[in-house]
Amino acid sequence: MEYFPEPPPSWAVMRNKVGDALLDMMLFYGETLFSRGRSLLRTGNTFRSDSAHDCALYRLRRQGIAVMKTQGHEVITVDLSPESRLMRRYLERPESYWDRKWDGVWYVIMYDVPEKERGMRNSFRQICRNWKMGLLQKSVWITPHDIRAPFRDLQEVSLLPQYSFLVAMRTVLGLSSRELVLTAWDMIAMEDYQQKYLKEVALASDYLRMEKDIPRDFLSDLLMQEMLHYSTIMYHDPLLPRVLWVEGYPGPRVVAAHRDFVACARNRLKKLEVPAR
Repeated sequence: MEYFPEPPPSWAVMRNKVGDALLDMMLFYGETLFSRGRSLLRTGNTFRSDSAHDCALYRLRRQGIAVMKTQGHEVITVDLSPESRLMRRYLERPESYWDRKWDGVWYVIMYDVPEKERGMRNSFRQICRNWKMGLLQKSVWITPHDIRAPFRDLQEVSLLPQYSFLVAMRTVLGLSSRELVLTAWDMIAMEDYQQKYLKEVALASDYLRMEKDIPRDFLSDLLMQEMLHYSTIMYHDPLLPRVLWVEGYPGPRVVAAHRDFVACARNRLKKLEVPAR
């Protein structure tokens, strides 16, 4: 049985990041993923092998992202550090973005990084995406969120001051706020994928409620499928203040559906008796 559509190729940024996948799972399921030192994710197809799972887990621990409780040499539970939870609040608490009051100011980054600094240019482009900026024109990124502090911090530790600058504007290219949103972000493609997710996650949640016996490996894969698609959606969603929402934006319904799925899944996880090693 398969749930959830495959994300568009350009959106499948999470699938190749095994550590991120484990991170997102811990964010929502925490210690329910582990029982007596055994991780549920070992039973599915998320990781190529037990060693791949363990390497990802311990790498997160070394980076200070994951916090482990151990007994002897055995891992009992694993959770995220407070700092890691804060960095991923767009997944857990998107309302913190939606509820921000917007003062009508757009923050626009413009840069011209030479070809010989291609690595820096690619890295800066990824940073703009991480800041949930939209691409208005080539090398011109825009956001309603105040990014002056992180931009200043970035300039202090890189060569970017030579190639980029940030301006605050109330009017950009003579476009209305709605026109800017539709130009900088592909809201149509985003909504289409969100609507597909809503249909599939409803089916998956109903399955978790109704099915009496669910194979452990199927449950593991189902949780990872849902998390991959939810995190992909939320990564690409600019999480604009409510005043800038386009008509029909399904973001709150996506979050509500995800939370309902997580509640159903957590109930299932609590009932599992994962065998010890």
